[in-house]
Amino acid sequence: MAKSGSISLKLIEGVKDITSKVFKAIAKKLNKTISSSKASILEDLRNEVRDWLNDEQVIRDLRGSGTLSAEVGLPKGQASSAADAIVEAVIESLDMTFKKIDNNLSGGLSIGIQPVDFRNVLGIGDATIATEKGQTLSWLRWLLESGNRIIVRDYNIEYGSYGPRSRSGQGAIMVKSGKKGWRMPSQYSGTMDDNFITRAFEGRESEISKIISKRVKSKI
Repeated sequence: MAKSGSISLKLIEGVKDITSKVFKAIAKKLNKTISSSKASILEDLRNEVRDWLNDEQVIRDLRGSGTLSAEVGLPKGQASSAADAIVEAVIESLDMTFKKIDNNLSGGLSIGIQPVDFRNVLGIGDATIATEKGQTLSWLRWLLESGNRIIVRDYNIEYGSYGPRSRSGQGAIMVKSGKKGWRMPSQYSGTMDDNFITRAFEGRESEISKIISKRVKSKI
């Protein structure tokens, strides 16, 4: 009866060396893949961000039949162009930095969205309104920062058939009243930490990850 043979294997390299080479190969592949995917990822993100912002009530109402433009005294045409400018300003703020992945697989993409002081948005041409009396109304800053506080004391918005007296052309004027004063309507108001722009990005982390993953996987 024939005897069974035996086979023995000997690793020429240690596990640590093998792991190091595997990590090095993975890092090289990822660096090449991510570098070639950056432009596509950024374009996909910009398209998604545009949709997220366009879905916000503030943007919808500036473009449509909501009362926001009447409340702040923006003519409809100016309100619509302001909405477009706001969306584009946020989109243009998107920034992507790629830190090369090292042999310990440390590194990757960092995505920056929207300066925390909103200077890009507050710098658009329609961010303020000049009144006939030469006053400057910072309506967009009020919208982003003022929350529920009173902005114009002893006055409130009244709707009616006011024709040319209505700065927005939508039958709304500011009149002296016995009430405490005018504040941004609650459906629009925001603070530096919680406004229509920050809300557009709430809970979007997984969607952003999917956009990046999809583009990277398509290159592997």
